[in-house]
Amino acid sequence: MAALGKGAENVTSAAWWHPAVRYQGKDVFGSTENFNKLFRAKYGQEPDYGEASSAVSGVVLQLAIEAAGTLDKQKVRDALAAMNTMTFFGPIKFGPTGQVVSLDPPVFQVQNGKQVVVLPTAIKQGDLQLGVK
Repeated sequence: MAALGKGAENVTSAAWWHPAVRYQGKDVFGSTENFNKLFRAKYGQEPDYGEASSAVSGVVLQLAIEAAGTLDKQKVRDALAAMNTMTFFGPIKFGPTGQVVSLDPPVFQVQNGKQVVVLPTAIKQGDLQLGVK
C-alpha cells in the first residue's frame, strides 16, 4: 500500500482473515481482539493474514491434540477431520478434502490510505467505493 501511495486508492481485495474480524474463540487467544492486542504488544504492528494463519495453525493442532487426548497421529488426524469449533480466526471446520469450509473471507478496500472491510456485513467498516481517484 505504501509503495503505491494514492495509486492504491479503491483497490479491493480479499483474504481469509483480517484484523477487523471479531470472533470469540475457544482457544488460547480467546478472541480476535485479544490476538490483535497480544500481537501488537509483541511486534509493534497489526497482524496480517499470514501471521494470523500461522497462529491459528498452532491453535487448531493444539485443539485437535486436546480432543484426541493423545499424540497418536491417527487419533489427532481424526480429531482434525471432526473439528467444528470457533477460534480467534473464525469458525474452523474441514471438508472431505481437508480444506477449511467454514470461513466467510473479508473483502477489503483501500480508502484514504487505510484498509476498510466492506464485506461481510457483520464486520463491515465502510461501503465499497467505485472509480479511480
